[in-house]
Amino acid sequence: MTTTTYSSIVVLLALVALANGHMMMSDPAPWASKFSPGPKGQIDYSYTSPLGKFPCKGYAPQASVKTVKAGSSLPVTIIGGATHDGGHCQFALSYDNQKTWVVLDTIIRDCLRPGTGPFTYNIPIPASAPGGDASIAWAWINAVGNREYYMSCSTITIDGPKDGSITGPELLVANLPGFPLRFPEFGGKGDDKRELFDQRKIITVRGNGSVAPGPGPAPRPTSTATTGPRPTSTSAAPKPTRTVNPPKPTSTSVAPRPTRTVNPPPYTRSTSSAAPKPTTNPGKGQVDDGKACTEGQMRCTTDGKKIGMCNRGKWIDMDVPAGAACKTGGDGQAFIGFA
Repeated sequence: MTTTTYSSIVVLLALVALANGHMMMSDPAPWASKFSPGPKGQIDYSYTSPLGKFPCKGYAPQASVKTVKAGSSLPVTIIGGATHDGGHCQFALSYDNQKTWVVLDTIIRDCLRPGTGPFTYNIPIPASAPGGDASIAWAWINAVGNREYYMSCSTITIDGPKDGSITGPELLVANLPGFPLRFPEFGGKGDDKRELFDQRKIITVRGNGSVAPGPGPAPRPTSTATTGPRPTSTSAAPKPTRTVNPPKPTSTSVAPRPTRTVNPPPYTRSTSSAAPKPTTNPGKGQVDDGKACTEGQMRCTTDGKKIGMCNRGKWIDMDVPAGAACKTGGDGQAFIGFA
C-alpha cells in the first residue's frame, strides 16, 4: 500500500468517526430525538453532535416520558460512537424552563469509560425533590478531541413533596460561546481542571421555579481515597466515584457537602490510538460547494474519483485511494470500492 493510499484511508476514517457521531442521552428519551420526536414529528439525526445552542440544543420541552419517586434513583443511559477517552459528566434538574440547573450528580474524569457503551448511571433523586414535571439534563465535557460541550435534555415527572426543594451545585458550562470557562484536553493523566467543579455556586431550587442562593461555593474535598471500580458498558456496571448531591436535610441553611475523589486511579492508555483529527485541509480535492446536507450523508463525484461526507452541514470532498473508485450502493450511500 502506498503512503498516499494509506494517508487517504486514515483521513477518511477520521471523517467517518466524526460523522458517526459522539454521544447522547437515550433514556430518558431526549426532546426532538429519534427516541421522542418533536411535536410535529421532527427528529434531529445529528443528536450526538456537540452542543450548538445552550441549553438542550435549543429544543423546547416535551411531555414527560417517565415518573420517578423522590428518594429513589433514575437510570440514565448514554449511547454513541465516540467517547473521546471519557471526561466529566453532570446530571442536573431544572424547574424554571431551563433557566437554572441544579446538579444532582457529577462524575469526574471517568464518565463514559472504559469501553464504548452504552453506559447507564443511576442518578439519585433527593427525597426533598419538588413534585411535578422537571427537565433533566446530561452534560459532558470530553477529555480529548475538539474542545466541546455536549448536552441532552428530557422531561420527567417527580413524585415528591409539593413544597420541596433541592440544594446543590449550579451546572458548570464550558467550551461554549458566551461562557468564559475553557477546558484543555486532559487525556491520560493530563490536568483535568477538576477543581473548577469545587467552585460551582450552591443554589436552592423549588418546584415553583424560584431560585435562592446557597451558602457559597462547594467546600474543597480533603479525601485522598482512590476511585472505586470503573463503570462497564452494561447497565449493571459499578458506578465510578462521583460527587453526589444527597437528599436535602430538614434545614436548608446548610448545603449538602459533595464528596469527590481527589486522586484518580493510574491510567496508562496511550492517546495515540485515537483516530487522527482531520485538519481544515484533509486532502487534495477538498470542496465546500455551499450545498446543504445532512450530517453523516455521503456522495460521489460524477467521475468517481472523490468521495464526499457531510460534516456539520458542509460537504467535504476528498480523493479516493489509487486503484479505487467511489460508488453508490443500493441504499443511496457512497462507499469506496476497489477493482
